[in-house]
Amino acid sequence: MIDLVTKTAVKSSVRDHQVWLDSVNSILQVKPRPKIVTVESLPVLRLDQQRSSYDTTNYLLPPNKTPFIYTLVLDLDETLVHYDYVLKQFRVRPFCREFLRRMSLCYELVVFTAAHEEYANFILDQLDPDKTMLSHRLYRQHITYVGNVCIKDLHKLGRPMNRTVIVDNLAENFSRQPRNGIEIGTWKFNPQDR
Repeated sequence: MIDLVTKTAVKSSVRDHQVWLDSVNSILQVKPRPKIVTVESLPVLRLDQQRSSYDTTNYLLPPNKTPFIYTLVLDLDETLVHYDYVLKQFRVRPFCREFLRRMSLCYELVVFTAAHEEYANFILDQLDPDKTMLSHRLYRQHITYVGNVCIKDLHKLGRPMNRTVIVDNLAENFSRQPRNGIEIGTWKFNPQDR
């Protein structure tokens, strides 16, 4: 199934952003998408407003130097891994490394986490020890806070919104760009997860 994503991404014939999101949804086998609840105090920008409302000199990521035109943003905790506070260790979601390896062949991969940098780097260095799969890492200091809600504002990445998608277990994290988000089931160590 992941090969389908690889072939889809490599072909430049993917014209419609929604088709691309649907293909990623089906390959990730995400749970049926419930109605997204947006935080009332957060404006959802129209596509024509999305680029002009941000200062282009303050993007979180440098210009894309990869050959890939699509950016796949991944959450860390409860999406790729789960930290077991009782055992004081983290567990990796089944097939996570294989997923990262295959996706890195056709997407610019960005991990965007609400975790502290030191904690996240410890885990990411074990998932990607050669630093060949993940293009960028973003941490708690890159999150936008609105009240007590953490927002992963994709506009701040400096990537075209029609070629950027985020996979996260919390829809509120991508509530500023709900059309770009895929809510995946929270993972807390189910070894049968596929």
